[in-house]
Amino acid sequence: MSNLLAADRSKPRWRLDCPAQDVGVWIDHLCDGLKRAGIDYAYLSPQRGSLLSNITVRENLWLPLAWRRPFPPQRLDQGLRDLIANLSGVGALTALDCDSFLKAYPDNLPIHQYCLAILLRAALLRPRWLVIDAGWFFPPIPGEWCTPPALMDALFASAAWLTVAPHATTLAGPWNWTMVNCDDPRLLSWDEW
Repeated sequence: MSNLLAADRSKPRWRLDCPAQDVGVWIDHLCDGLKRAGIDYAYLSPQRGSLLSNITVRENLWLPLAWRRPFPPQRLDQGLRDLIANLSGVGALTALDCDSFLKAYPDNLPIHQYCLAILLRAALLRPRWLVIDAGWFFPPIPGEWCTPPALMDALFASAAWLTVAPHATTLAGPWNWTMVNCDDPRLLSWDEW
C-alpha cells in the first residue's frame, strides 16, 4: 500500500441514473453480474444492516476475507494497523482508537464509524470495482462527511466506481462522473468495460 494518498484519478467514476424505485434492483443486478463474471467487487451502502450486528467490527472485517480463502485473524490485525497507519491524518482516522473500534459491535458505533467499518472492509478486499449506493455521498450531518473524499480516493484509487443514483440526484464530492444509461449494453456484459 505504498503512497496511498497519491490517488490515481484515471480510473473511471461511472454513474448509473435510474428511477428511484429501481435503485435496489439495479444494485442487485450489478453485484450479481460482477459476481458471475468473477470480478472482485465491493458494495458501499450507508444503511445500518450492512454489517452483522451480533459480531464485532473486527469479525465483520475478517469474515469476507476468510470466506474467500483461509485467512488467519492475526493477519487481519496487522493489515488493519498498516492500513490505518498509512491513512492516519485523513478524515475519520485522525482520532480513531483502533482497539476500541475493532472490539465494538456495529450497532453501538456512531454513523461515521459505522461507515468507516464498511469502507475498511471494502478496502481489505482490494476490489477492481466498487458498486456504490448514491446515499454514500450524502453526509448524515450537513458539512460532515461520513467518508471524506480524500479517504475514498486513497483507499480505492485503483478501482473503477459505479454509483447507482436516482434521476436528478446531485452527488457531492470532487469527482467527475461519467453517465451510464439503464439501457447501456455494457451492463449486460462486463467484458466490455
